[in-house]
Amino acid sequence: MKINSNKLKSIFLLSLVGSNLAKEESSKNQSELTLNSLPQIGANFTKRENETDPTLIFGGYPIAFENQKNCFASFALIEAKYNDDCEWGRGNVFLTSSRCCTTERFCDRFTVFSAGNSSKRVGQISDLALTFGRGVFLIDFAVVIPDNGLKLIPYVMGPEDLYPITSLATAAIESQVCAYGPLRGYLCGSVVEMNTGVEYVDPSGETLTFTDVNKVDLGTNGFTIEELGSPVYTKNNIGERTTAQALGYITDIDNSDPNHNFFYYTPIDKVLEKMINRFDYCYYTLLTYNETNAQEYDQLIAQVEIPAKK
Repeated sequence: MKINSNKLKSIFLLSLVGSNLAKEESSKNQSELTLNSLPQIGANFTKRENETDPTLIFGGYPIAFENQKNCFASFALIEAKYNDDCEWGRGNVFLTSSRCCTTERFCDRFTVFSAGNSSKRVGQISDLALTFGRGVFLIDFAVVIPDNGLKLIPYVMGPEDLYPITSLATAAIESQVCAYGPLRGYLCGSVVEMNTGVEYVDPSGETLTFTDVNKVDLGTNGFTIEELGSPVYTKNNIGERTTAQALGYITDIDNSDPNHNFFYYTPIDKVLEKMINRFDYCYYTLLTYNETNAQEYDQLIAQVEIPAKK
């Protein structure tokens, strides 16, 4: 059974009550998949009656840094090997855009909340691009360590359902890629530039360049600046079921040409390379859905309920 797309949208809007976003629109886990192992996600998805159950964090979950700006979780990472030298310590994390930081340059160690709910902690920022100095070329990323009681799951928002993430992918020129933002929904377009850069004025007024981003042409439809961090992926059909391959997350939006609305996304493989080779020596890989963990995640998804839209 598939989840109705309007119900999915209401989940985000309900979680963002009182926020600007709501007002705007009231290798470790790479085993082979078979058709039968893919999830059949039921039509029950949000807050549970049993508060001891974990909150599920997926690609597209709405978050805010210190309740400054609405943003979105992209994809979860798990440790690929023992991380003795990693500055963050041990444990799994998820990624989003450093542009979720809006009022201070150094947002590392900020608390991350569920967007629109200042009492619901999601985790803490352990590292982000803006902490590496002024006047430099940066890869856009923010790493969030989830709080206890939260569960990272390998799913991403689609137009009518949550899609299981089965692998990490890379794009090429003219590749068709998709993203989901709660305001504009599910949009797909063609990659027109790769490994380019976008300028960004940081909270201190300094102009930085985010590098290694890919540019996607959505035509006459486009995302909003409120949808930074939203997950970008490709999708595949296996029988009647759909899976996703993770690509990255939205770093910038350009809707200046009404006939060619663009977004720029940071590829996850570039972030993983940075983690290992440049500063932190942190060895991570994408959290994926596979034969080993399929039953666990299917049971988690099946326990959640969708509230009526208010």
